[in-house]
Amino acid sequence: MNIKQKLYSLGAIAILGIIVLMASTFHFSRTTDQLSQAKLLVAELEIRLLNLRRNEKDFLLRSDSKYLGRFNDNMTLFLQTESELASLLKQHDLPSSAKLREDILAYQKGFQNLVAGFETFGLDDKSNLLGAFNAELEKLRPSLNSGQLIALAEFSDLAVGGS
Repeated sequence: MNIKQKLYSLGAIAILGIIVLMASTFHFSRTTDQLSQAKLLVAELEIRLLNLRRNEKDFLLRSDSKYLGRFNDNMTLFLQTESELASLLKQHDLPSSAKLREDILAYQKGFQNLVAGFETFGLDDKSNLLGAFNAELEKLRPSLNSGQLIALAEFSDLAVGGS
């Protein structure tokens, strides 16, 4: 091998090394971008989870079924974001978010059952079971004396309070 051939082979090896270096840099850059995207998706999931909690608290405080609709809208966004995150995690052989999805769906089902229970009980004093109970109390009031009215009021408070 003469000097010219050695120079060509060293040049070819250098060019091959630069190509491999550029390919690995591109790969690591792409991986870093995808993991950064996953980090943003986790932050978005956290925001959605806080919105779900807010919708739940608003329902409990205001007894208005419109918050179930808002809850379900936020849940849809949460599940879409979780699906995007799940695909990124799977691409990089990271732990799955399937347990998160399972738990959040159980949370949604529980909240829907809670709202259904509140609606059956009555969201205000005039609707459903609570409304019927209050209507019957009003029918009884005129025929009772003061002692019975006090006992009835105590019973009503206990019944409405769930005791």
